[in-house]
Amino acid sequence: LIHFQQTIFVQDRSILENQIPGLLPLDPGMEIPTRADLTSVAYRRWLKRHGYTYGAQLVAQ
Repeated sequence: LIHFQQTIFVQDRSILENQIPGLLPLDPGMEIPTRADLTSVAYRRWLKRHGYTYGAQLVAQ
């Protein structure tokens, strides 16, 4: 199992290390969610409830 996990990690490592995350729009009108987006929609609602306005930027208090 450990060997399998290491194989997967090695395959994914370069992709993960080279990603540049963009800002996540929290305005529901910016996109049209589908049933497959339920987790993403719930996460964005959670961010909004906790004071985030756009992706990972916290509202200054």
